[in-house]
Amino acid sequence: MRIQIFRLCLLSALLCLTSFAVTAQTVTGTITGTVVDQSSQVIAGAKVTLTNDRTSDARDTTTNESGNFLFPAVSPGIYSLKVEQNGFRSLQRQGFVLSANDRLSLGDLQLTVGQIGETVTVTAEGSLVQTASSEHSAQITSKQLELISQRGRDVTSLLKILPGVSYGGESESAGSSFGSGIPNIQGGRNTWNTMN
Repeated sequence: MRIQIFRLCLLSALLCLTSFAVTAQTVTGTITGTVVDQSSQVIAGAKVTLTNDRTSDARDTTTNESGNFLFPAVSPGIYSLKVEQNGFRSLQRQGFVLSANDRLSLGDLQLTVGQIGETVTVTAEGSLVQTASSEHSAQITSKQLELISQRGRDVTSLLKILPGVSYGGESESAGSSFGSGIPNIQGGRNTWNTMN
C-alpha cells in the first residue's frame, strides 16, 4: 500500500514538473500583413516570400481571401519580403528586424499595376510599429547593460532604462535601503504589476 502511494506521489510530481516545462517562453515571432492594390482593395492569392537576410532561408505563403498573410514561428533576425501577383509589379521590402516573441505587422503592402518583371523595392523607412496586438514590450540589450553602472545584483532596477518605467523614489540615494521595489510601468501603479 505504501509503495503504491509513493508511486502515485512520484507520478504526480513528475506531471507537475513537465507542465512547467510546457509553459516555457517562446523565442520565435510572427510576421503578418495585408496585400492591397492602389485603390486599397485586397488582393487574394498573391505569393509572399519571406527571406532571412543572414541565412538566405526562404518561406512562401499566399494571401487569403481578405488579402492577409501570416508567417508563424519565425526565428529572430533581419528579413526581406517579396510580394508577387499577376498583373502587378512585385513589391520588395528589405531590412526589417524581428525580435524574439515579437508580433510584427507590416501593415498594408500596396501593389501597383504593371508587369510581374518590374519590381518596386522599399529600403529606407521608419521603424515599424507593432500593431498586431495591444501588448507593450521592450528589450534591454547587452550594449545598454555594458554602458550603465549598477550596484550589486538588483535586476529589477535595470528596468529604469526602459521607456514607460518609473520609480516612486530613488533606490540608491544616500540613507535609503539597498535595492529597489517594483516600478510603475506604463502608468500602472507598482502594486498592480506582477513580476515573474
